[in-house]
Amino acid sequence: MPRGKSFAFKIGGKIKRLRLERQLSQFDLAEKAGIGISYISKIEQGNRFPSLKTTIKIAKALNVELCEVFNFKGLALDRERPSKDYLELIGLLKDLPDDEIKLLLELSRKLSSQ
Repeated sequence: MPRGKSFAFKIGGKIKRLRLERQLSQFDLAEKAGIGISYISKIEQGNRFPSLKTTIKIAKALNVELCEVFNFKGLALDRERPSKDYLELIGLLKDLPDDEIKLLLELSRKLSSQ
């Protein structure tokens, strides 16, 4: 799986799980988030990686905190032997603008305090 693709797949899967837990259709979520239904479908399939702005819209539409969308149980962040997920995350961060990195830092701090 190409770099970034597996992370997009995890984000999409998490969004789908949250949507189904709330008994929402893709149409319902798209309407609440103000984005296209085909884009929701592509995100859930892992074919598209949503921008942070879009992820925020989706989180609000699902009535969850942004950190919940990124809360992947079992994501090992062992410093001595970094997981593939950790290395992929670090690789993705280098391409983000500073404002999105700051937002993700706040999110990470919130997740680590749970």
